[in-house]
Amino acid sequence: MRILLKYTIKSMLEKKSRTFLIILAISLAGALFLASSQLSDSITRMYENNLRQEIGQVDVVVKPNNQSPSSFINPHLMSEVKESKVIPYVGGMGAYKIGVNTYENISINGYELEDYKAINKLSLVANSQVEPFTGPKIIVSEKAAKHYGLLVGESITLKINGVNRKLMIAGIAERQGIFAGEGNGYTSIMPMETLSEYMGGNGKPTALYVQLQEGISEEQLIGTLKSIYSRYDVEAVLDKAVFKESIAWMTDPFMLMTYMVIFMSCFIIYSSFKVIMLEKLPMMGTFRSIGASKRKMNQVLLLETCFYGVVGGLVAVILGIGILYILTWVMSSSYISGKVEMSITSISCLLTFVLANVIAFFSTLVPILSTNHISLKDIILNIKAHKSQKRFRSFLEGSGLIVFGFILGRMESPSIGTVYAVAALFLIIIGMIKILPLVILYSAEVLGIIFEKLFGNLGGLASKNIKKNKSVLNSITLITIGISILLMITTLTQNVSDQILDLFDGVFHFEVWVETGEMDEQKARNIQRNDGVYESLKFMEDFSVRVDELENREIAIEAYENDDLIRFKDYNLLGDAPQLLKQLQEGRYIIVSENLRKKFKLKVGDRLTLNFDKEKKHYEIIGFMDTIWENGRLCLLPMKYYKRDADKIYYDCIQVKVKKPEEEQQVVESLGSSFKDTWTNIYTTEDIKKWNQDSNASLMGMINAFAILAMLIGIIGVVNNLVISFIERQQSIAILRSIGMSKRQVLGMIFIEALGSGLIGAIGGIIGGILVMLNMDAVLSALNLPVKMEIIPQLFISYLVGGALITLIGSILPAKRSSKLQIIEAIKYE
Repeated sequence: MRILLKYTIKSMLEKKSRTFLIILAISLAGALFLASSQLSDSITRMYENNLRQEIGQVDVVVKPNNQSPSSFINPHLMSEVKESKVIPYVGGMGAYKIGVNTYENISINGYELEDYKAINKLSLVANSQVEPFTGPKIIVSEKAAKHYGLLVGESITLKINGVNRKLMIAGIAERQGIFAGEGNGYTSIMPMETLSEYMGGNGKPTALYVQLQEGISEEQLIGTLKSIYSRYDVEAVLDKAVFKESIAWMTDPFMLMTYMVIFMSCFIIYSSFKVIMLEKLPMMGTFRSIGASKRKMNQVLLLETCFYGVVGGLVAVILGIGILYILTWVMSSSYISGKVEMSITSISCLLTFVLANVIAFFSTLVPILSTNHISLKDIILNIKAHKSQKRFRSFLEGSGLIVFGFILGRMESPSIGTVYAVAALFLIIIGMIKILPLVILYSAEVLGIIFEKLFGNLGGLASKNIKKNKSVLNSITLITIGISILLMITTLTQNVSDQILDLFDGVFHFEVWVETGEMDEQKARNIQRNDGVYESLKFMEDFSVRVDELENREIAIEAYENDDLIRFKDYNLLGDAPQLLKQLQEGRYIIVSENLRKKFKLKVGDRLTLNFDKEKKHYEIIGFMDTIWENGRLCLLPMKYYKRDADKIYYDCIQVKVKKPEEEQQVVESLGSSFKDTWTNIYTTEDIKKWNQDSNASLMGMINAFAILAMLIGIIGVVNNLVISFIERQQSIAILRSIGMSKRQVLGMIFIEALGSGLIGAIGGIIGGILVMLNMDAVLSALNLPVKMEIIPQLFISYLVGGALITLIGSILPAKRSSKLQIIEAIKYE
């Protein structure tokens, strides 16, 4: 046993580059798994922290709805819930005059000061008579104080509920708590009762925040509060399950890429260990001939595997933390509103370590077990299986896997669609690997004819080496897989970019979006009367309506009261669009996205049960629309039924066409001045287009980075296999040198061989990429990314050239070695 261990350690030390490659493959696979799996928790924690900053450490909120008797709440009823702490709150808005007819809104939060301190952070950089915090006082943010030049002890006049109120600045707050997430606006705190009086509430709050105490669950508390405030909304402040579902579109693609990197890593480890086993066969034959059992040999080889797994697992944890840090930093500085902090748990690190060892074990198990079937006689006499039979059988198996992958990809079920779709993807890639040996054999034959005409005998020799050498086969396989994955990802990112541009340029035929508090008919008419407005479209929306028949999944809803939609947006309604929109208003009808139709196999006439706050209502499908807006979850409803069923009275948004596009900005400013007494968001279609482009560019950039990492692993594997190929053939190269081949001719043969390998791998990768892309619609639909994959032929040339360059550059090291080859020593090499 000791001799076997010494031999194993010695062989690992001698083959440093191969040992490094295996550990690198394991480390990157584990690292990306750790980063991807923890990314979701990191973003969820960021959203939770943002919410906690905004409302503090509370668990349940009671707030009015359209059925409530008032927009204010009687807090005295809470005396029945003695075991929980109650925080009364009033929300308001103040307009601060900065010019003749120009105002800026400041958000006002009404709290009792001690209540606020009990649930949130407050640190004042300056204060004057903060205590007692009653009457016309206000605490403003440090940001607002600097912007407006405000000082403590001075007065500030805000228009609140249509009346100018003179308030004393009692404090200036640091960027903590509710002041931490100001964004582009400004935040302040006022005494709750004073603000309530200004808002017409006679000291009553507009919301009640409740803290859980020991001995009572969140469900029990919500149940108790619902019985007390039966005509108000009572809900949990934080729902992590909803958060995770809402960010799945960001995190799922990273997991998909991680699976692909793991797959490529497994192949690199498998192929490298297979070469190791082939090199060790003569020595294994020697050990077995002097009494070592198969079991003993397997134990030693598995011990080598454990070394790779343990070292790779430790490096994976360290590297994974680094990658997660980079991902969270990029997200924080790009398209996510808030700072994404790393969320790493000891369990996730342990799982990463275990995964690294599992990858190492199963990737090396097949090569180890395959040697058990070789008899001692075959090892000593170097008798090998007939390759042509194996290649043909492998081709048949691979073809079957590809066909099965396409069938499986189209059998997706809503409940396990992602599993089916991803499994189908990998079946196609595995099938490609299985058919490659026979494809390479015949491709090399064709290349041999071309190369012989172009390069003479050197071309013929190079094509024969491509056919016969296993290491070259592994290199071509790695190039094929790498280019397939990279082509798929670059095509996806290009399609996302193009389709977003098409969405804004071809779908939205208006210029301005207006959102404001309590948007009623009067405000809608005021917008329409604006001098710069040509026409406007008002609608209601909800981004999280659950539907029973869609396995309780959430859909996004837009509700309209007539067929004006067709002049503002082109959602690509399938069929007679004017007739569909007219029919939509005639009953409880719904128009569903094509993505949902495919995913849940819906048809015209089906009834969907929509879950509103108070009750469920059935809507009949009358048509479909082919749009990716709201990630393909969008559905259209008639407003008159939606208002009644969802118990809504205010519009959520009004979209505006301006009379003169060049005066777009003036219209935005004019509309802003019209709503100075309430919170208002006004932005242009170009603004939203830019935000979407920026956010998707960042996301797709990171997905591309994952793909490039996978390709880098493959390139290292290619270089390693080319070096191995040279070592295996140095005896035959030496014989060719001994019968008259010059160093220059040897270099030429090596580079011609590299060119041929690269071209075969690149062509295989392009074909493989096309096969994968043909099945990607199912994967993207399962991941709630309804992007249509359209093949971009212009990319093929780039990858064809790239594949050839990879092998040509990778052949520089073997070429250098060949120039230093000692003929006599090489002929003796075994």
